[in-house]
Amino acid sequence: MKKGAGLSGLTILLGFLVLAPPSPAETGSNLWLQVRRHFASVASIRTEFSQKKELKILRKPLVSEGRFFFRAPGDFRWEYTSPIESILLVEGGDVKRFVKREASWIRETDPGLEAMGQVLQNMSGWLTGDFESSPHFRAELVPGQPVRVILLPREDSVSSFIERVILTLSHRPGVLDSVEIVESPGNSTLIEFRSTEINVPLGNDIFEEISG
Repeated sequence: MKKGAGLSGLTILLGFLVLAPPSPAETGSNLWLQVRRHFASVASIRTEFSQKKELKILRKPLVSEGRFFFRAPGDFRWEYTSPIESILLVEGGDVKRFVKREASWIRETDPGLEAMGQVLQNMSGWLTGDFESSPHFRAELVPGQPVRVILLPREDSVSSFIERVILTLSHRPGVLDSVEIVESPGNSTLIEFRSTEINVPLGNDIFEEISG
C-alpha cells in the first residue's frame, strides 16, 4: 500500500469515537466497560471538522474544512467543503468518492477504495465499542482529563505508513474533540470536531446523494 493512499483512507475514516469522561478513579477494566457502554448507545453522528496536515516538506500546514455523518451500523459521509470539495459515501458496504470540478461532481475510480472499505469495517466496530476484533490495530486507553484512546498498528504493513492514532475525548458526553494521525516525526494529520450532535435522525439521501 502506498503511504499516501493509506493515510488518505485513515484520515477520512478516523473521526468518530464517543463517551463521557470518567473520574480519575475509574481506570483499567472498569474504564473500558464505560467506554463500550457509551459507544453502544450511539446510533448516529453529525459534526463539522477542521483538518490540519503537517508535512516536513511544507513550510505551512495544509488546512481543510468539512462535515461528517455516521449512521450505525456502517453508513458514512465524509465531506470536504474547502479548499477543494469532495465527498466519500459509504452505504450498505458500497464505497464511492466524488470530486467537484468546474461545478460538476466527478466520480473517481480508485483501486484504493476497496481497501478503504475494509478500513471502514474496522471503524464501524470501533464506533460501537468493539476494539478487540480489529486485525490491524490494538487499542490502549489512557485515563485522565481528557481521556484518550491510542490505536497502535498490529502489522508491519500498517506501521510502515502510520505510527499511531490518538483520539481525544470531549468533556461532553458522547462527543469526540479530536483525532491525530501520526505517520512519522514531523508528518501528521489533526482533525478537530465542533458542533457535534449524536443520535439525530439522518435520512438515506445523506449517504446516497452527493448534493445537499
